[in-house]
Amino acid sequence: MMNAKRERAPNFNKDEEEILVSLVKQYAKVVENKKTDAVMWQQKKEAWDKLAVDFEKFSGVKRSAKNLKDKYENLKKKAKKELADEKKETYATGGGTRNIRVSRISEDISSILGVAGKGLENKFDSDRIECSF
Repeated sequence: MMNAKRERAPNFNKDEEEILVSLVKQYAKVVENKKTDAVMWQQKKEAWDKLAVDFEKFSGVKRSAKNLKDKYENLKKKAKKELADEKKETYATGGGTRNIRVSRISEDISSILGVAGKGLENKFDSDRIECSF
């Protein structure tokens, strides 16, 4: 019995990641839709297939729709973590410099995700106690 090894595609470089995110922006209404019915699944599959064709056209690298989707999901996780770390650092106490930097790709993904990427802002949360003397 011979094990067939899966052939790995080359790693994504920064240019390919930027192309992927810019293409996802064009298909965001379908790709990021929260519906889970059969019609939406079919539309998502078609969108990822079209995105794969466009990706090859712009980058010159052939990647499968599944490969692109997996990479985008990983970029999304990374972006959410960077944004959460930035928010946590913003609310931290103490002085000093802030070391957290959100990448441009993460900012682009955040703009695609909207509230789902950044989380809700609470205008009323504060430890400040109002006193009227």
